[in-house]
Amino acid sequence: MWGIFNIAFSQMPIAGLVGGRILCMHGGLSPDLTSLDQLRQIPRGWYDPPNNRGITMDLLWADPDPRIKGWQTSPRLQLSVWRRRHSSIDLPC
Repeated sequence: MWGIFNIAFSQMPIAGLVGGRILCMHGGLSPDLTSLDQLRQIPRGWYDPPNNRGITMDLLWADPDPRIKGWQTSPRLQLSVWRRRHSSIDLPC
């Protein structure tokens, strides 16, 4: 069953845009993410993220932190810590 679930999840999009204004993902935003088109270009079908840094990992694991301004490196792994603010997105969740 574990393998079947992993195959199913690997085919799902890494993020979803609801109503054109609410971006939903497991982790958070990325300092490398400059357009929503970048999300559409992330390939599906991988079991583990294709690299251990960058947009894909941030979307999965980045941590929001209201105490910081902009972006910082997270103490865990090589992930970003971000403050909720993006010009074209009303609510990253």
